[in-house]
Amino acid sequence: MYEIFEKLLISHNLSLYKVAKDTGIPYSTLSDWKNGRSTPKQDKMLKIAEYFGVTLNYMMGIVKEIDMTMQFDSDEEAMLYLDIMSSIEKLNKNGMNETKRYLSYLVSLSEYANNDDRNILNAAHSRTDIEPTDDEMKNDDDIMNDKDF
Repeated sequence: MYEIFEKLLISHNLSLYKVAKDTGIPYSTLSDWKNGRSTPKQDKMLKIAEYFGVTLNYMMGIVKEIDMTMQFDSDEEAMLYLDIMSSIEKLNKNGMNETKRYLSYLVSLSEYANNDDRNILNAAHSRTDIEPTDDEMKNDDDIMNDKDF
């Protein structure tokens, strides 16, 4: 993730000191991140993303486009999202596939799903550079409708 931060620093012609001063994040936190000693906590990652006008997905390297935006109802929701995405980042491919299966299952349950299930599935597929095929979308629909899942 630091590589993305470094690209933002360069593209905005900013220094660690300037970002630290403007965001209120201690310079030592950013320096430790640069030197691989630590990664900023969720609240600081959120401040950095907001400072540069990018999404958390972009900061975490999940998406390549800067112009994607995420809307959260609260800071708590944004922090929860960041925590989940940080955990997913630690998974291997098999773990991500299992996570996707489980998320599809949760979406199928009315008490957990937003109204627009199709957009959630598209968001899961948007982690790749490949658009989901009709067969993949049908498979997702089958999983969502499988009561024994």
